[in-house]
Amino acid sequence: ACAGLGRQYATVYESAPKSTSFITCLVKGGLADAFIQSRFEQRQALLFSEQRNALFACWSGANGVLQHQIFNLAFNRAFGTATSLTVAFEKAVAATLLVTPLVNMPFYYACKPIIEGYGYDPREGLAEYARGFRLFLKTSPPVWLPIHMLTFSAVPYEFRVAWMASVSLAWLLFVAWVS
Repeated sequence: ACAGLGRQYATVYESAPKSTSFITCLVKGGLADAFIQSRFEQRQALLFSEQRNALFACWSGANGVLQHQIFNLAFNRAFGTATSLTVAFEKAVAATLLVTPLVNMPFYYACKPIIEGYGYDPREGLAEYARGFRLFLKTSPPVWLPIHMLTFSAVPYEFRVAWMASVSLAWLLFVAWVS
């Protein structure tokens, strides 16, 4: 059953990679925020923010398209399509030390005031990210470099965004749990 579902996902991804990436990460974002609101923030049904959930899900979907564009298109042009450890390491370093801290995280923090509902000025979120940037650079690579090595050496092209969505969901839940 899982193999059949995997083949179906791969077929859909091949025919519409951006839409598939968006929907995959939209679902991941909605699930992650719903779980965090209900379990970790202990929001009851009356306090659950559907607006925050929808905005985070949409941001996650957009970020999924961005991941497809960078990890599956730009990286393949820049580093090639080989899955050797050397190429995987180059891609993992670029993802961990360039893309995530300079593209993905600023994108999230620029949107965070809107998602969280405390403003519309992206500079507020980016200032928050800037304050935690050193800590982020110290704590992120030990976690994400090995994950990205696996992503670029073992995960097939058409499953990379779904894989990263799954890992990201687990990471978001872990961070919420330890916070």
